[in-house]
Amino acid sequence: MERTRIASGSGLAAEILPYGATIAGLFVPDRKGRTENVVLSFPDVAGYKEHRHVCCAIGRYANRIADAQFDLDGKTYTLPANDGRNTLHGGPDGFDTKVWTLAESSPASVRLTYTSPDGEEGFPGTLHVAITYAIEDDALRIEYEAECDADTIVNLTNHTYFNLQGTPAEDASQHLLQIFAARYTPVDGELIPTGEYASVAGTAYDFRNPRPISPHHYDTTFVLDRTENRLGRAAIAGDPVSGRMLEVLTTEPGMQLYTGKPGYFALETQHFPDSPHHSGFPSTILRAGERFDSTTVYRFV
Repeated sequence: MERTRIASGSGLAAEILPYGATIAGLFVPDRKGRTENVVLSFPDVAGYKEHRHVCCAIGRYANRIADAQFDLDGKTYTLPANDGRNTLHGGPDGFDTKVWTLAESSPASVRLTYTSPDGEEGFPGTLHVAITYAIEDDALRIEYEAECDADTIVNLTNHTYFNLQGTPAEDASQHLLQIFAARYTPVDGELIPTGEYASVAGTAYDFRNPRPISPHHYDTTFVLDRTENRLGRAAIAGDPVSGRMLEVLTTEPGMQLYTGKPGYFALETQHFPDSPHHSGFPSTILRAGERFDSTTVYRFV
């Protein structure tokens, strides 16, 4: 399957694969001007089919939904359980398994589209989704858009794994990470949120000041210190060896730090897991005829 390469004059470039709307390569200069791929990549589609959720679009609902069901307007919708008794990342045949349509392309951007039919993976309504990847000088900008013909729920993200040293990747545990969040969402033994917000102070989740990611395993949602629906700073990661630094900006209220792939880390901007079951969380309901918009920017500084 053919990849589309987009680039800027600054040396930043990306390769986009229609399968899963995947960032199949992100090429960034280091402090000496040497350019390397800083994301986990596979040479062909078979690699992405074997290793799920790598550098791809996640939907219809990123992260977990408890008990593989949710209620909307008095009706219960049953989803396939693919994470114990819960639904993870939209189900076993989520957006990462779909071949997206290349709708538009230019030297610096691509627009991919996918139509999710009514009832796919149990979700109501026919959902039309578009993702635009654009290189803007020193940044990769991701724009998400969605519309549905029925009331539904939507939570979209990208599951890119980073190692700022480049490839072949060394251990990323000594990357310095700062997350602009004073709170996180505690979870139970199945990684389902309790519905509370807890302070990061005195915990392993306190990244308010830059510190090494460390070998600790993270699969944690942070409540970002920012105004919802406005593009704001979520995190900064830096590699002391190469000098590469990544700044993450988003319009989303949360960000998941995931370190489950050895040598890599993911910073997934999104709404909170299991939001349909927690009225205190920002809503993920998309009403019929309304438009979902979300932006995330990966800037290299």
